[in-house]
Amino acid sequence: MGNPRFDYRRHQGRISALAIAIALIPAIVYPQAAKAAGSFTVSNNAGVTITGGGGSRRKTAEGLAFSISPKPGVGVIFEDTQAGLKAVTQGNLDGLILPATKKGEKAQLKSARTLSPVVITKTVPNGSSTASGNSAVVTRAGAGYDADLTGKVILTSTDSQLGQNLVANGDRGSVSFDQGANGSGLNSLAAATLAGSVRVQLKLAAIPNVQDAGNYVATGDKLVLGPRGATRTLTLTGDIKISGDSNEQSGTVTGATRLILTLNSKGEVIGEEIVGDESTGKQISTVIPTTKPPVKKGGGGV
Repeated sequence: MGNPRFDYRRHQGRISALAIAIALIPAIVYPQAAKAAGSFTVSNNAGVTITGGGGSRRKTAEGLAFSISPKPGVGVIFEDTQAGLKAVTQGNLDGLILPATKKGEKAQLKSARTLSPVVITKTVPNGSSTASGNSAVVTRAGAGYDADLTGKVILTSTDSQLGQNLVANGDRGSVSFDQGANGSGLNSLAAATLAGSVRVQLKLAAIPNVQDAGNYVATGDKLVLGPRGATRTLTLTGDIKISGDSNEQSGTVTGATRLILTLNSKGEVIGEEIVGDESTGKQISTVIPTTKPPVKKGGGGV
């Protein structure tokens, strides 16, 4: 007898109702993945792209898990144009992207991990900051990102307007990048902590009535960058040694247990506090202001 003929007109009403019901189901929107010759890209169409030489992705109960291998000579590049953040690693990058479940939302990166050397760069109008290490885990934190790094961690900050920079080294560290950054390169960091054998070097630019040009170097066990504000602090603790060649800080200081540098909103050093452990008798608390007193006019005095 053959196959029965399907009567479209007879079932048209049911088909239309089914199509409407399917359309009303909330959509789970996953990021796009594109694969070209020698490249693999994951994107959420909201400024986030991750590109490498090859990769794979799979849907999980929580979101989209991905693994991207480096492109020879280029590596794996993660970029968030809205946050002004870029990360490059020469090893595999594994991560998880959460899907958007509401209309108007975008899929967001939850976390990414690499066990290979990585450099993370945050750019602001007057400079940039970088955090590098031998491995890293990056997680989404509000409108920004938190990065935990291990193995020869280096934190750098440059200010193109002032012409000064900071370089800090440690064995491990954590850095927070957000979208509230403006002004100096150091202010591109929401927060930062370095631990282990820590070394901090500040290259200071000459600023009238604020600071002389020079180098400032301090070593200790832990460095903490305080929150942004009208002023913020760099606090170094441990067995501290300080050396410098500027008028404000020249020579060497040893025996201190805490060093607090106060910076203004432009990233200029406006105060220095050196504290010692009084129980050892090596050093007592000392405050050395770095702001020059105003020059008196007239009378030939200073």
